[in-house]
Amino acid sequence: MKLNSKDVETLRAILAAAKVVDVDGIVLTNGMASGARLSLDAAILTKSNLSMSEALRLGIGRVAELDKRLSVFGGNCEIEGKVNEAGDVSMLTLISGKTKMQFRCTSVALM
Repeated sequence: MKLNSKDVETLRAILAAAKVVDVDGIVLTNGMASGARLSLDAAILTKSNLSMSEALRLGIGRVAELDKRLSVFGGNCEIEGKVNEAGDVSMLTLISGKTKMQFRCTSVALM
């Protein structure tokens, strides 16, 4: 799985919306982004518009941590995802030039 710069901007917007409503974890699957607070009094549910396959599932358990890592690269980076045999993205690799940074994803079944 590979996300281009437009996808990265869309992902940043989704992460920003999740931070506004204080959602710590989101799931991206079937063309949708969804997540809820632990207290279940606020949630996010929106179309993701990412170029990744709808069959893939991406669980982001630490929204603030991924947002920090994306901010290190500024506006110009690509994201590559390592997909396991179950169709879950297990790791994201953020790449900009010669710089790489990794983010371990959370299993969708655990979210």
